[in-house]
Amino acid sequence: MTADITESDSGDSVSSLVVYYRVHDERQSTPYKSLTMQRGTGNTFTALIPAVEVTDAGIDYYLSAWDTHSERADNGTTSNPYYVPARGCRLVGTPSFADVGSHNVVLAVSDGLATVPQQFTITVPTVLPKITALPQSLTVLAGGDASFQVTATGSAPLSYQWLCSGQVVAGATNSTLLFTNVQASQAGSHVVVITNLAGAVTSAPPAVLTMGQSPQVAVAPASQSLWQGGTVSLTATATGTAPLSYQWYGNGAAVPGATRPGLVFTNAVGSQSGSCCVVVANSCGAATLFFASGGWAKR
Repeated sequence: MTADITESDSGDSVSSLVVYYRVHDERQSTPYKSLTMQRGTGNTFTALIPAVEVTDAGIDYYLSAWDTHSERADNGTTSNPYYVPARGCRLVGTPSFADVGSHNVVLAVSDGLATVPQQFTITVPTVLPKITALPQSLTVLAGGDASFQVTATGSAPLSYQWLCSGQVVAGATNSTLLFTNVQASQAGSHVVVITNLAGAVTSAPPAVLTMGQSPQVAVAPASQSLWQGGTVSLTATATGTAPLSYQWYGNGAAVPGATRPGLVFTNAVGSQSGSCCVVVANSCGAATLFFASGGWAKR
């Protein structure tokens, strides 16, 4: 804001000038703030209203001047101020900072006709790491691949260190921990410690790497013969990483609801004779077929 003030008494001069301002208020209930205007050349005085106090509503203001004899003169009043519209007034320019610390940025206030720059200091605090996605437990076959991944926020730079059962994993300093050709020595509880200038956090609960075993035949179902209308019972026993899932098939077609280790038919009919098998699977992704050669026969 710029004002040109002239003293009516040629023998005197303006000594100080204050602008009283507020965001435009039709109800006149908002109190005024004040700024002492700085003398420029001649009788020109200037003051800079902070950009954060400028809104689309505009600004109400009035001026008070004092001469060298402390005589006061007002231009406008609290109840009858001047009004400066600010429709379309906006902040232009983008603060930019790359890291933690204090950064000087310049923002400009523009009403579409003139632009006034103001300099600010933005201080970016150091923020402690925060884990937003934890690594998940895995079960893999020996010789397979496994990977744990963590996602975290916080002030850069973030550093990572993975531990297996409390021991540092050499070279594991990224957000992803990758194992190839997994061996039993790599199984266990895995956590990651994430550190920055503010401190460190450790993932919890641990992600557990378990050595899996694909299903193996323990007891295969045996072929049976029985009278039509009788009962037939088949049982398959398998080992492997739990849980194991079962699905029985008769003559190549899935038997509805037959998802247990044992399969029982009551009141057997001729259409149920033939070959029978069961598929056993687990989280290791392997499946094994166990056959009962010849199935059961009608008599």
